[in-house]
Amino acid sequence: MSVARGIADIAIGTDTGGSLKITAAFNGIVGFKPSQDSVSRIGCKPLSRSLDSVGPMAHSVAACALAYDILSGGSQGEKPELEPGLIIPTNYGMDDLDPAVATGFRRAVILKSTGFSVEEKPLAALEEFKALPIWRFKHKEI
Repeated sequence: MSVARGIADIAIGTDTGGSLKITAAFNGIVGFKPSQDSVSRIGCKPLSRSLDSVGPMAHSVAACALAYDILSGGSQGEKPELEPGLIIPTNYGMDDLDPAVATGFRRAVILKSTGFSVEEKPLAALEEFKALPIWRFKHKEI
């Protein structure tokens, strides 16, 4: 990592599930994942269009703040108005739930009454996961 080795003062990276923050922490530097649309992702190969964000890594919070100020400046273009919503997949992840978990989940889905649309439907993208061996998803008890 160029910043950790002192080759660069600031590096720019993408973060979907912790790539900026965790990598920085393991190297003794600072990583900042800004809100998704505050820094343009134009030119980045997306891993997850709903989670990816672009942010800086540096030796200090002040350097990260400076880099973020520069990265987020200027117009990001018009952002579309999005209706808040949630899709609950019916074809994966909800089988064999413990009854208490299933009841708790149903109680937690109160978004319908707060203006969110909640739709239950199968998602084709999840069909591939059904072919994965179940051992990949189960943790070992220690």
